Amino acid sequence: EDLKAGGYVAMKVQKSAPSYTDSALDEVEILKKSAVEARRRSAPSRVVNLLDHFTHTSEITGETHVCMVFEVMGPHILQLIKKYDFRGIPIQIVKKIAAECLRGLDHLHRK
Repeated sequence: EDLKAGGYVAMKVQKSAPSYTDSALDEVEILKKSAVEARRRSAPSRVVNLLDHFTHTSEITGETHVCMVFEVMGPHILQLIKKYDFRGIPIQIVKKIAAECLRGLDHLHRK
């Protein structure tokens, strides 16, 4: 729960290995650029909205993790898997998810 703005958010905490950290920072930059482009065009983006990002360093291990905060889009995949009793997600839902992923990728490549 976002205690500053109220409401719920989704978070992604990236592994601390250098290659994962580099990829996470690249992801942050791509998502920032996508958001700027969407605002410039006054059009919704086909990409999830990055609300914030920060780093967290573990007091125990000293490892630093890149953390990203997103708008909540809906259930995560594990919730869907559980909803269908671990027997597979219906193909029509899988097709919708795949189509949205492809539209988002297309959007990013065109911008």
